[in-house]
Amino acid sequence: MIQEVLAVDLDGTLLHPEPEAIVVWGRTRYQYLSQSAANKLAEISQVLPVVIATARHAQTVKSLVDQLPVTNFFGFVLENGLVVKKNLNQPSVANNSFETIARLLPEWSRIEGYENCLGLIPPCSIENPKEEVEQIISNLQIQAYV
Repeated sequence: MIQEVLAVDLDGTLLHPEPEAIVVWGRTRYQYLSQSAANKLAEISQVLPVVIATARHAQTVKSLVDQLPVTNFFGFVLENGLVVKKNLNQPSVANNSFETIARLLPEWSRIEGYENCLGLIPPCSIENPKEEVEQIISNLQIQAYV
């Protein structure tokens, strides 16, 4: 039974905006991991299980993990805790109710790649985007949190 684990966040913890050796694309820009941080993470992973816990989805986390082949990752807590994976190669399971919501908001930009979240960026003309999405969720009788 595992009693200790190192859980690390990405953005603002391991990844920063200053250019470094390891480049990872985010939703709107690149973030970077230093080689020294990557080396330390690999070293720690030899003695303690390492878990990435992040708001990011599996695709962007995989782009980082693929660049860290000597680091042993024990698991991944993704999408603000809504998705847990032992392996990032596990197939994604998309939530179909989100497709219905997205179709009702065609002028909104969609953030792709999430399994259990719906990422949308509203047009600037929308005064209260949260209220608009909450109304759609209520009308469709979908269980969701905005």
